[in-house]
Amino acid sequence: MPQRLPKLPTVLSLLIAALGILLIPGRADAIRIYDDPETGNHFEFTGYLQPFFRWVENDCVPLSIGGDCRKVEPPNGFGLQRGRLIFRGRSNDLATYELEIRSIPDLALLSAKITFDLPFGLELNLGRYRVPFSRQEMVSESRLQLIDRAQLIRLTPGRQLGSTLGWTWTPGLAFAPDATLRVEGGLFNGESDKARTPVMNIDSEFLGSFRAELHPFGLPRVVMEGDVRPVGERHRPLLTLGGHWTYETRGEQNENYREQMVGADLTLSWHGVFLYGEGFRRDRDYRNDRVDVDQHAWGYNLQLGVMVPVGILREHLELAGRVEETHFNIARNAERQNEITPDLPGIGPQRTDGRQPTRAYVGGLNWYFRGHDLKLQINYTHREEIGDWRLSIPNEDGERESRSVNNDSVYVQLTYRF
Repeated sequence: MPQRLPKLPTVLSLLIAALGILLIPGRADAIRIYDDPETGNHFEFTGYLQPFFRWVENDCVPLSIGGDCRKVEPPNGFGLQRGRLIFRGRSNDLATYELEIRSIPDLALLSAKITFDLPFGLELNLGRYRVPFSRQEMVSESRLQLIDRAQLIRLTPGRQLGSTLGWTWTPGLAFAPDATLRVEGGLFNGESDKARTPVMNIDSEFLGSFRAELHPFGLPRVVMEGDVRPVGERHRPLLTLGGHWTYETRGEQNENYREQMVGADLTLSWHGVFLYGEGFRRDRDYRNDRVDVDQHAWGYNLQLGVMVPVGILREHLELAGRVEETHFNIARNAERQNEITPDLPGIGPQRTDGRQPTRAYVGGLNWYFRGHDLKLQINYTHREEIGDWRLSIPNEDGERESRSVNNDSVYVQLTYRF
């Protein structure tokens, strides 16, 4: 069967990326189209491209003996992970705005955020943007230390329509003059961009959120992973301690449940070492628990990276790794687990959506040409699904074949910010 040619937008994006690499700027400063120093009004845009190559050891898991299989990874080969445009500006003395547009796999408005600076360190945000929750989810995909975020991010709130009120306080303590506390609470519509791309959702069901961050040594200039600051600045530690919580209700027109999510994270950058740790739990209680099964989910992510402290390598080469584990659907009553993952004769557990509990080990090698503005990343991942998910009909040897994924993959990705 003849192979399909790449779509024109993908080809054009790859050509733009190739041209950009040849230019190799000093750093990716946003392009200012309009700037009025007297009023502070301005308009600028920036963005990034991420072409990649992927190899997956086994992209198919059998659903029946000698029968079909389910795909667990996209095909091998070249691709374009992301192509983004970001517009920022101020047109008056009341507020600033930011728009983020996605071009891969389709054209979509990801974020549209308006920010009002209020007295006493307050800040009001309105629009569609990421719910303040996991710090790793709040980092731009172009500034991640490893190519992909941890699996537990699949369960977090994502981008939603809503509003938040934030407060930033620097008390000016004698022993910690830069220490800063930031808290942010909000109300959102509860419709995540991970499920679909809602433009409007008018109903009486909401998601409430709260996040607090303590920065004992001051706020970082840029929220990113990896200590890729200039060598002369790495002696200053950057530490963030964060905690987050959300609460959501769903009515009868949806799934009729109450859901609470809590988590905490720690981020440390110092002398070229970057450490990140995160824990997360979700509890879902159905109003009609005789029909629906009360359940919870949990996960963790431990991540470490070190800039190689040798000569010129300390500016460019980083070794990184991560261990993570995520349990997606666990019945509160273990005797009812079969109702979530039924084991039917001849078919096996009905989890064809890749939501079995997983554990992954990721190793990364990063070369930073210009920090996160231009970098090459190589990731090796070993992923395994935890649990004995097996076909119900034995094979010729009388054994029940495993449906679990035990897979290795290699990703090579270039990030180019402009």
